[in-house]
Amino acid sequence: MYRYASTSRNGYKVKSFFFAPQAAIILHMKKMDQYKKEIRELLMAIETDKEAKMILKDLFTPSEVEAMAVRWQLVQSLAEGKSQRQVAKEFGVSISKVTRAAAWLRGSTGFRYFLKKMGKRS
Repeated sequence: MYRYASTSRNGYKVKSFFFAPQAAIILHMKKMDQYKKEIRELLMAIETDKEAKMILKDLFTPSEVEAMAVRWQLVQSLAEGKSQRQVAKEFGVSISKVTRAAAWLRGSTGFRYFLKKMGKRS
């Protein structure tokens, strides 16, 4: 599965090992469904706010968590019926970001489901 490559760059010989692309794709495809299932199981195991904080910290960078938090706020505001311009102004984000959030809301069964489940949408 691994191949050895020797190339010349700027007069210097570079030797490196790399994973054969075809083998990587096959391995990736075979295991990715299982990896995704395990992530879902991990999320389902969260029982407390403390556990949620721990796993968010370990799985995502602080900026990724912040981006998810903003995305959720945008979706909630749009679901309340606020205009895209109103939401953009309220959160200090571009109108294109709010337009993307509106598209996520329209195309997502997950957002709509959890908005209803959490009583955030009538």
